[in-house]
Amino acid sequence: MRVVLDRDARLPTGSSLVTTIHEAPLLVIHRELANAPRVVHARVEALHAIGVPTHGMGESSGSERLDLRATLSWLRASHHANTVLLEAGPTLLISAFSRGLVDQAVVYVPGRHARDSAIGGPAIHALRASGDWICAQCRIVACDTEITLIRRDRLEP
Repeated sequence: MRVVLDRDARLPTGSSLVTTIHEAPLLVIHRELANAPRVVHARVEALHAIGVPTHGMGESSGSERLDLRATLSWLRASHHANTVLLEAGPTLLISAFSRGLVDQAVVYVPGRHARDSAIGGPAIHALRASGDWICAQCRIVACDTEITLIRRDRLEP
């Protein structure tokens, strides 16, 4: 199942994610509608009208962002999701890492960087330098470098 975190339900009804719902299930998670503006209600109704299921989630305290921990807990309880592929931009990734919600990270570095001595760039090095992460695997895939990092406290003894 594809899950889109979209606080204001802005996912276009003509997007590829929506038009391919018959090929792969889709769920849009938005903020709770109780305090949402009318435009969010209308967007959710439009998604429902074309068969896209949605679910309202609370926001992190003091933030206008969906509560990622609560969302993942809900997905686990309601959809038995034990593994989630998080394909996100920097804000969501930082949130997931800083809240300790990531157990393993697979990072692809473009081929032009693969020959550099600093494979992975500053973000990977910062994770490894923290002592909390180890590099479990580093390999060339086509023209890119694939780096697999695992949280040290998640390793089998």
